[in-house]
Amino acid sequence: TIESVRGCPYQCTFCEIGDKYFQKIAKQSNEKIYKELDWISNNKIEFFYNADSNFGLFPEHLDQVRYMTDLKKKTGYPNTMRSDWAKAKADKVTDLAKLLTDAKMMKGITIALQSMNPEVLKAVKRKNVDGGKLKEFIDLYRDKKLISYIELILGLPMETVESFKNGVFQILDLEYNDYIGIYPMTALPNTPFFDPEYIKEYEIDIVETTPAFYHHENADLLKDETEYMVVGSKTMSREEYVEASMWKWLFMFGYNLGHLQHIAKFIKSIKKVSYKEFYEKFYTYMIDNPNSFIGKEYLKTKITIEKILKKENLWGRSVKATGNFHWEFDEATSINIALNRDEFFGNVKDFLSQFNLNKNIE
Repeated sequence: TIESVRGCPYQCTFCEIGDKYFQKIAKQSNEKIYKELDWISNNKIEFFYNADSNFGLFPEHLDQVRYMTDLKKKTGYPNTMRSDWAKAKADKVTDLAKLLTDAKMMKGITIALQSMNPEVLKAVKRKNVDGGKLKEFIDLYRDKKLISYIELILGLPMETVESFKNGVFQILDLEYNDYIGIYPMTALPNTPFFDPEYIKEYEIDIVETTPAFYHHENADLLKDETEYMVVGSKTMSREEYVEASMWKWLFMFGYNLGHLQHIAKFIKSIKKVSYKEFYEKFYTYMIDNPNSFIGKEYLKTKITIEKILKKENLWGRSVKATGNFHWEFDEATSINIALNRDEFFGNVKDFLSQFNLNKNIE
């Protein structure tokens, strides 16, 4: 890990460095960062993390990217890096992202939205990306052939099931084709989520669970550990949080991992069915068909989430074919789809029958 700038000008309530204490910006010199990058290169370090809260915010960041990409060309190291991108400078980071992309050093530019609901953003003291110019910057990245990924948080105060769903549909309607990451809300101790007044104002519901880790198989190492998760507020009951989590699961396996993405696009193009209508109908289909493959996946996932919130289960789901390895819920379903393709696509074909498609299309 390296850190060229410490501090953050924003006050997001879900973040520990949103405190005023951390708003003071302290910079490292380029020369010091260059020495650290030299050490990384000389010691053949494959991957490093830049811990700046807003990478790309300052002119020095471009100098540092030029230096690290030159090192990779000369020595092959570092191979890749990750950073948290500047939240309000989407058009200013393209030069950095282009250099890193050409050097095959990054996975994508973060578009950290957290929510599309203005009431939520007000409650967490945050402005959305670039004053609402989301489509402009999505198009900019696409034109420059730069990969991006959007981040959302499930469990923020003032969010409802409908506003959460509609926020994702709003993004899909922009024909955004990269990745949307949706993350559960962890209540961190040094944030307003542990402030009694803030908790009272938004009626925040916090439960103790095991850590929200995935991709592990050492359950005994995690079962006695603790994490505090926000699972409701005055606008979202715990039961509604579970429902929103099921929508998150559907968006993640259906859209992000591709199992319904192109089908939804096709139905939209020939039947003028919106993404909202398509996914809402599919959600209803799963509930109405509990004995189908996808209906069983829905029920298994929901039951697992309910147990997790009672600290009766670890986060994620294990899949019998992969042993005791714990996957994210959408990944577990995707593995099961791969193992049961005929059943899944049989369900999809049955679901699509309501759209009166030409038999040649079916």
